[in-house]
Amino acid sequence: MQWAASIKGLRAATTTTDGSLNRPLTVTSPFSNPDQSVGSQTTRTSYQGYTTTLTDPAGIVKQTTSDVFGHVTSVIEDVGHSNFQTNYFYDPLGDLTNVMKCAAGYSGTYCPNGQLRTFTYECAGRPA
Repeated sequence: MQWAASIKGLRAATTTTDGSLNRPLTVTSPFSNPDQSVGSQTTRTSYQGYTTTLTDPAGIVKQTTSDVFGHVTSVIEDVGHSNFQTNYFYDPLGDLTNVMKCAAGYSGTYCPNGQLRTFTYECAGRPA
């Protein structure tokens, strides 16, 4: 499925191509260069199980993995070909309990030299 939307009545439009599950596969946006020439840039998305991989027009890749409940469990960002991974952990009620930001180039559930942020909650489920 393909659809386009005009911006403020201009003929330039953003075009989205959807896959079989109505999820976006490509989004192509027009842009104007400083020399007034017109071009386009495309963001691509792919899906594999619970992992979504997004590639922006500059070629930067961001991979997001979720669990069966839809909670984001891992984000890997490829910035300058150095992977930066952030892991998210939840309690049985689905509340976010820990965020672990890994040092460049490290990956996995727990990573050395990572930054850890911990969240706690009251019995009523409010952040403590």
